[in-house]
Amino acid sequence: MTDENGRRTDFLPTDLAWLAEHLNISPGCEPDSGFGPVLGSLPCGVYVYPPNAVVLREGGCGTDVFIIRSGALSVSCATGHAAPVELGRLRERDFFGEISFLMKTPRSATVTAETECRIFRFKADVFAGLMSRNAKLERRLRKTAKSRLEKIFLERL
Repeated sequence: MTDENGRRTDFLPTDLAWLAEHLNISPGCEPDSGFGPVLGSLPCGVYVYPPNAVVLREGGCGTDVFIIRSGALSVSCATGHAAPVELGRLRERDFFGEISFLMKTPRSATVTAETECRIFRFKADVFAGLMSRNAKLERRLRKTAKSRLEKIFLERL
């Protein structure tokens, strides 16, 4: 099974430990601590994208949220421009897809792998549940979305 231009791969124990720590899901990652449903939310594993693969396309449908385990990606926007404008770069520990997730709108930018990337993908409904149990994660996601939306609209002026 593939996802856009990526392929799924199995989780490594280090991937899961990294994710638990990064999201502050639970100390010690005990199986009964709520970490199990998070693992179940990841569709079939971590996705690997080769360089130049489009992970998300501006205007596309989707509300899933992505967290970068490793690699570098670029973010660009073509709407309102003669040619796509680079809005920024993403790296390990960054997330994306949050604008469509929060606003239930089409994707606001195109995200393209610059290097090989390993990316966790969360289904929107499960990520919403995770955020409801982690106020710090919710604040970070909303703050990032606000900042990115401001940048997108300023680029269009």
